[in-house]
Amino acid sequence: MPGASKLTYCYQSQFFLIDLPRVKRLSEFEKVEQTMKNYLCILLLGLILGCASTPPAGHIPPGRMSNVQIGMTKEQVISAVGTPESVSATKDQEILYYVEERPWWQWVRIAVKIKDGKVTEFGEAR
Repeated sequence: MPGASKLTYCYQSQFFLIDLPRVKRLSEFEKVEQTMKNYLCILLLGLILGCASTPPAGHIPPGRMSNVQIGMTKEQVISAVGTPESVSATKDQEILYYVEERPWWQWVRIAVKIKDGKVTEFGEAR
């Protein structure tokens, strides 16, 4: 390779000649271009990792509500489905709210109504 540097290397009294390519100096435009590529890679990596994070509390995958049955206690519901997104209560009943994450961001809010310590009904919140 023309213009390459040469390195002489000695191993067990034998000499070897190794070609070393010259490092190309980048122009200012190439430096900016390389920097922008690095920033773009970091941004894409951040987006990928950000989207792959764990869902917030109360967000459940489709089908998880099939673990709930009428007559379960609040503790049984939380152990079967997970922590609710929010909770509301009236004088005689408590409602646990979950968000079922469906494809294409079509999330559905699910309500689990508990009266006298037992599940009385559950399904899409009205």
